Amino acid sequence: MLLSSEEQIEDAAEVLGRNKDARAVDALIEAAISDESAQTRSNSAYALDRIDDPRTLDRLFAMLDSDDPEARVRVAEALRKIKDPEVSKVLAGLLEDPDLKVRKTVSLELGKLKDPSTFDALMATLDDENVNVRLNAVYALGQLKNPNAATALIALLEDASAGVRRNSIEALVSIGATGAVDGLLKILDNDEPRLRRKAAQALGKLKCLKAVDALTAALESDDEYLRANAAALGDIADHSAVGPLTAAAKDTPYDRHHAISALGKIGGDEAAQVLISIFHESMESEDKPLQDLVLHVLARARDNMSASRMEVLLNAHAEKYPDYINTVNHLRNQLPGWTYAPSGSHNILIPLPPLPKANPPKLPPPKVEDPCVNIPIGHSPSMWKRQHNCPQ
Repeated sequence: MLLSSEEQIEDAAEVLGRNKDARAVDALIEAAISDESAQTRSNSAYALDRIDDPRTLDRLFAMLDSDDPEARVRVAEALRKIKDPEVSKVLAGLLEDPDLKVRKTVSLELGKLKDPSTFDALMATLDDENVNVRLNAVYALGQLKNPNAATALIALLEDASAGVRRNSIEALVSIGATGAVDGLLKILDNDEPRLRRKAAQALGKLKCLKAVDALTAALESDDEYLRANAAALGDIADHSAVGPLTAAAKDTPYDRHHAISALGKIGGDEAAQVLISIFHESMESEDKPLQDLVLHVLARARDNMSASRMEVLLNAHAEKYPDYINTVNHLRNQLPGWTYAPSGSHNILIPLPPLPKANPPKLPPPKVEDPCVNIPIGHSPSMWKRQHNCPQ
C-alpha cells in the first residue's frame, strides 16, 4: 500500500526519533512548530524528546517570545511532550499569557503533564475570566489529586458555568474530597439533568453514608438517568439501601439493570436472597438477558456468601443451564473451599471435604549419653566416677 506524502512525513519524524540522530534536531523543531499536520507536529515533538539534545529546549523556549499567538500555542504543545522539569515551570508561566488561546492550550497541556509543581499556578487560574481556561484548570487540578484544592473546587460547585461545575465534581471525586458532600447533595435538586446525574455518581464514588437518604429518594425521581445513577448506593455499600434497590429492580429494564448491579456491590445475605429470587423469576419468564445479568453480578459479589449461594444455584440447574457454569470459572481461586467434580456430561461445584488434622510426627527419644562411659578428657577417671555414682 502506498503512503501519502503526509503519512510519509509523519513516519519519517517517528523514525528520526527512534534513531536519536542529533543532526535531525533543526528539521524536527521546524516540523513540530510549523507543519500543517497535527500528527506530524506531535510525532516531531516526541522525536525531539527521544533525541534529548540540549539545544532543543533553548530553541523552543526562545520561540515563546514570538508575537504570533499561534506560534506560542504550537510551542506549548510541543514542549508538553518533552520530559524535562523546566518544561512545567515554563508552561505554568504561560497561564498568564495575554492571549486566550495560549492560556486554554497551556491549561489543558498541564492537565496531561500532572506535575505537582504547577499546583499554585493552576489554583490562580481558577479566577480566569474565560470559562474554558477555568474548565481546563479544574480538570488539571483533578489530575494532580492535591487535597489542598478541595475548598476552591467546592466553591466552584456554584460557578455560573455548568461545565465548570461538572468538572469540579469530577475533580473532587479524583481528590477524594468527602467534604464536598453537602455541596453535591444540593446539586441533586439542580435543574440541569447532567449535573444532577454527575452529583449522584460522585456521592457514590465518595462512599458518603450521609448521602444514602438522598440517593434512596432519587430512586423515585422522574429522571430515569438520575434513578440509574442513584444506584451508586451500591458503591456506598450501606445495607439499608437493599429494600429500595429491590423495589427499583422491579421497575423498567434500565432501572433493573442498575439496581441489580448495586445489590451485587452491597453483597450480604439479604442482597443475595433478592438476586437469587430475581434469577428464579427470570427462569420462569425465560428472560435470558436477565438471567445472565444476575449471574454476572453474583459472580462478582463482594462476599463469599453470595458467591457460594450462586454455586448452589448453578449446581441445581446445571443440567438445564450448563453454559452458566462458565460464568463462575474465575471463582476457582477465590473460593478455596470449593472444587469442580464431574456429574454426567458436566462439571459441578461441590464443597471440599475438611482436611484431616495433621498428627505431629513421632520423633525418636533423645539419645542420653552415659557419663560413666564417656569421661571427658582432662578429668580424673576415678574422681569422675565417684562424682557421677559410677560403679568402680
